[in-house]
Amino acid sequence: MGYRLSYGEMNEIIAGLNQKYRVYAPKNVAGRSGGTIRYGEISAVCDIVLEAQSDFSPKEIVCPVVQTMLLFHEDICTESAIDGKGIILLARPCDINSFERLDTIFLENGDEVDNYYARLREKVKFVLLECASGFESCFCVSMNANRTESYNAALRFADGEVFAEVRDPELAACFDGCRAHDFTPRFIEQNEKKIQLPDIQSDGLQRLYQLDFWNEYDEECVSCGSCNAVCPTCSCFDTIDIKYNETSRDGERRRIWACCMHENFATRATPCSCAGPTAIRTRPKASKGSTYLS
Repeated sequence: MGYRLSYGEMNEIIAGLNQKYRVYAPKNVAGRSGGTIRYGEISAVCDIVLEAQSDFSPKEIVCPVVQTMLLFHEDICTESAIDGKGIILLARPCDINSFERLDTIFLENGDEVDNYYARLREKVKFVLLECASGFESCFCVSMNANRTESYNAALRFADGEVFAEVRDPELAACFDGCRAHDFTPRFIEQNEKKIQLPDIQSDGLQRLYQLDFWNEYDEECVSCGSCNAVCPTCSCFDTIDIKYNETSRDGERRRIWACCMHENFATRATPCSCAGPTAIRTRPKASKGSTYLS
């Protein structure tokens, strides 16, 4: 079903949705560096940033930068709780497509699903944000990420109006009384930037690992981890235990985003005959970010 709304009508719908859902969209978030665009909760159309790319991907909504897994007190351990609200995520086609990769990693990579990802992921309803045109750095068409059918509703913002396609019956109820309109979202067919993915066979990975390109790249990389933070399909994390103070047995287990571009990414504790069983050894690597290929 399609609809045509004013911004005021859309604001009323968002206000109604906020009673049952946490509604996320790209928005300006204040910070020490003057602010960034990342996914945050919105209360009105004016909160949504449409004219610029987000500096972060929406993956942090279901895979938070820091996520408490367990709480422990003396000899008692309990799983962390989440609130009962659902999640509505306004995202572009490329970002919606990226969740297919995250779902494969956290839900299909082994005999058991990752409960901490699954319990947030199952709450998500996707609302597609139509891209009027690609940004200068976009190459979604080359990656076949410019289209998706995995959405519960779709929105176009144009000339002070909102055009909506609503597939989800629960969301459609929020649009009762709005003007009907025949609307189907359009998808970008061509980007300014084009790329061609090489056909790399598994027996060629080691040769790629030895290319001088990685040494050149290593000279510029400062291991800040920004590339992994913004990448919608990066999923590595560390698990750490936090004690609330030095003498207590109270604390929590957290997982936090990790980064294959960090110097110590592949560091691990291994037995060592010369230094005892707790010696720390790091796998040698030619460049940051390549340890998993060696």
